[in-house]
Amino acid sequence: MIHKRFFNTSLNSFFQNKRIFFTQKGRGRFRENERVSFFSSSFAEPYTGYFEGNKLHTMGAFSYSWSELPEHTVVGRYCSIASGVSVMGEKHPIERFSSSAVTYNPTFILSTSSAQDAGLDSPYQIANPHQNQDLSITIGHDVWIGNNVTLATGISIGNGAVIATRAVVTKDVPPYAIVAGVPAKVVKYRFSETEIENLTEIQWWNYAYTDFNEIKADAEPEELCDKLREKIESGSIERYQPLLVKFHEVFN
Repeated sequence: MIHKRFFNTSLNSFFQNKRIFFTQKGRGRFRENERVSFFSSSFAEPYTGYFEGNKLHTMGAFSYSWSELPEHTVVGRYCSIASGVSVMGEKHPIERFSSSAVTYNPTFILSTSSAQDAGLDSPYQIANPHQNQDLSITIGHDVWIGNNVTLATGISIGNGAVIATRAVVTKDVPPYAIVAGVPAKVVKYRFSETEIENLTEIQWWNYAYTDFNEIKADAEPEELCDKLREKIESGSIERYQPLLVKFHEVFN
């Protein structure tokens, strides 16, 4: 269920203290009584940035988005989402005699108004509505989505994937794949099969990079996995488990 609430500017300090940002400059972006929307189960971890739009979706630590994504979206940790990313609308039933929304959407203004003017008790075809669609988009960890990408609803983007600028993604993207084009296709993979297996096994995104210490940011996957595995086995690093900010509790 999607909730729509009014933003109180007193919440700006709350979100900043929780390290959830709506602007890079530290100022509150939302105006008093500006409406925001979010899904019932949506939450944010610390160190996330919602830099565009009034829709709040689930987002993991150290991720940010310069695009407004639907409330149903789930974004993992360490993701980078550029500006201009858009999501396709609902699918139309092309298997029927007509794909028009007036034949399956009983709340569409054209459906309700035409039924009213025709003296019908209910909009046309309301007894046989178009099947409910999966409107969610699941974005894994360490995903980079370039400018002006278009995403279909109901897709999943695997961990470590890269979506090239202006790509149109119509199906699931495998982990660590680099996809491009219209429709998007796999161009190559970021790492070798063995490296991808090791990164997937160790799940480095379950840790805060601020605890990596001597592991350099430009470390090769093999080096990262070896050193992080040593830390895990020695108990010198713990999984990052911050407190979640659940939007339905903040906007009550």
